[in-house]
Amino acid sequence: MPIAEHAVALYEARLPTDARPRTALEAAQRFALGGRRGQELRTTGWAAHKASSHSPDLALKSAARAASLTAAVAYMHLDLIDANQLKHLYGPVVYTAQALELAADGSSEIGDKVIVDALSSATDSVTTLARSMPALSPAKTRLSHLYAALDAGLREGRGTDTTVTAEAASNEGLFLLMRRGVDELYTALLDDLLTELRTATAPPTTHERLTPDSPS
Repeated sequence: MPIAEHAVALYEARLPTDARPRTALEAAQRFALGGRRGQELRTTGWAAHKASSHSPDLALKSAARAASLTAAVAYMHLDLIDANQLKHLYGPVVYTAQALELAADGSSEIGDKVIVDALSSATDSVTTLARSMPALSPAKTRLSHLYAALDAGLREGRGTDTTVTAEAASNEGLFLLMRRGVDELYTALLDDLLTELRTATAPPTTHERLTPDSPS
């Protein structure tokens, strides 16, 4: 069960008729298990994001945001050396941590435990990716502190150095997605780029050769 499942369960307990976060999480899990990176991830991710915007309190906003970002992990720009990309990667875990601690009257121990659980599930692919990006610096907000704590833990090697074990998989969050490895995500990105390149360099069709002023 991914860590974001805890956030979605919190959301559903208070808003049982709103399935948008659940749908986004399920789409992300299908991708993690070998599904294609397609329109379903975009559609369900945006729907969960809208659910976050319309949620009545911050705990539910964070819970829906965790689901939305889980679906969005597949669209990280891995070719950009940018700390903001790490926020996309860490978002499902961090927003789950925030959602659960806010639901527990702001208990920081709850959020800290979510970070520890996530670190216990980190793979080599995740730690390698984290170390390739600029480090995150904590600011004054609790959210930024959670981001920085997860980032620092990965850089210090507090995750595993092998593939995710069955026991660790029960606690993973976005690492369920990253289990496929960075190489697979790069392959998906390169496939898209090659498709765009082929389209851009293909000979124009007869229709494309005609200008608006060309005789028909």
